Amino acid sequence: MRGKLCPVSRPGTIFLVLLIFGLWASVSSAGVFIDGKEFATIGAALQAAGEGETIEVRGGEYAEHLRIDQNVHLKGMENPVIRVPGGRIVEIAGPNVIIEGFTFTYTSSDLAPTDTAIYIDKGADGTVIRNNRFMDVMFGIWNVEGRDIRIENNIIAGIESVFVNDRGNCINLTGSQ
Repeated sequence: MRGKLCPVSRPGTIFLVLLIFGLWASVSSAGVFIDGKEFATIGAALQAAGEGETIEVRGGEYAEHLRIDQNVHLKGMENPVIRVPGGRIVEIAGPNVIIEGFTFTYTSSDLAPTDTAIYIDKGADGTVIRNNRFMDVMFGIWNVEGRDIRIENNIIAGIESVFVNDRGNCINLTGSQ
């Protein structure tokens, strides 16, 4: 069959293609891990995490509201998406939290005036928010008196269908230093 494309017909080639696809699928599958141990949700991993631990969240879509009370590094691998209907997607109440590598968004454009993707509470000093995407949000990041906050290399896009004066800010700093 020179000059023509023909379907793969050798069993060894088919096995190799399936093996490669299977390995790729397992590498890029969603999941939440601390030191190789898998958790059903990001919230469950946060509850199990010790001070200073890294929680790896692999690509996929997650529908969770999160509250972070302790020093952890929430690291998105392969751009996981956290999507909820409204409210605060993440509330940070503990110091020295790092969040990086995520997309935060809402399932609805009918948001309250204070809906915020990441809300940093008073006392959550030393928080780092970097390399994230905030899409169709009312407020991207809202810091309330947190000190030594670093916000680096994020993309924040509001809801274009909402009148500009009724939208929140990309970043809102209240009593911040």
